This record gives sequence, C-alpha cells and structure tokens, in this order.
Amino acid sequence: MSVQSLRPCPFCGGSEVWINGDIDPKFVVCKECSAFGPNAPTVKQAAERWNKRITP
Repeated sequence: MSVQSLRPCPFCGGSEVWINGDIDPKFVVCKECSAFGPNAPTVKQAAERWNKRITP
C-alpha cells in the first residue's frame, strides 16, 4: 500500500507530521503543535483527508 506524502500542518506550518495508525480511527498528528486531522478508517484515507485541509 502506498501512502501519499503528507502536507505541512495547516496551523503551524510544521513539517513533522505522522499518521497515528496504531488505533482506530486513524488520523494525522503534527509533532510541533499537536494539531490532528480528520478521523478515517484507513491510513490512506487519513493522509488524503489531512492533505485536503484548508489552511486557516
């Protein structure tokens, strides 16, 4: 399974983001400001949903 690269955090601009895939639901977390993205049933969908977020 190929997961697309993750865009920087839309809140702080940080590039240290990771996918929390160990629990359900899956989501992306920013290591710099602790923001997290939309929940998803799969790692791939979590990445897609994170990357669709609009920067405030």
